[in-house]
Amino acid sequence: TMHDDMQFEPVTTRAMRDAVAPDRDSRYSVIGWGNRSGEHRQTGKGLRIFAWLGALTVMESHLRAQPTVEAGGFLLGVRGIEADGSPFVAIQETLPAGHGIGTAVSFTFTHDAWSALARERRQRFPDLEICGWYHSHPGWGVFLSEQDRFVHRHFFPGIQDVACVFDPQRNAIGW
Repeated sequence: TMHDDMQFEPVTTRAMRDAVAPDRDSRYSVIGWGNRSGEHRQTGKGLRIFAWLGALTVMESHLRAQPTVEAGGFLLGVRGIEADGSPFVAIQETLPAGHGIGTAVSFTFTHDAWSALARERRQRFPDLEICGWYHSHPGWGVFLSEQDRFVHRHFFPGIQDVACVFDPQRNAIGW
């Protein structure tokens, strides 16, 4: 569980960049997956999430390595908004939390894990933002628990911050 006395390095959010989403940029090949539901809090349009295959591969490998214990990490990329006001997030990299505490039913970003992830992001991916987080629910399915919602509200409160849950036992993923 998160402790009120824990202090984490703040996640800073850059302003949304005027950009072209990957599905409208000829440099990228995009495969549609899942459905788009819900509306973005500011624009009233659905938030589109793009994830690079390499980033998903790193995340899944990390979470499948511990199929009975929850694990997690950061999602890195860019936040953009198109000329028509459509917001999107492009997840380009993931950083597994090596110092988090995982049990069969919970994952905690410890202070050491948070600091190590923030430091690694600055060193390896200085041009990418922390756009959210991911974690597993081994055998429990894909949903956000009350604790997950707390973490998201308090540590990833941006309007384009995303959470990804993966169940390595059921091979299910949700954003």
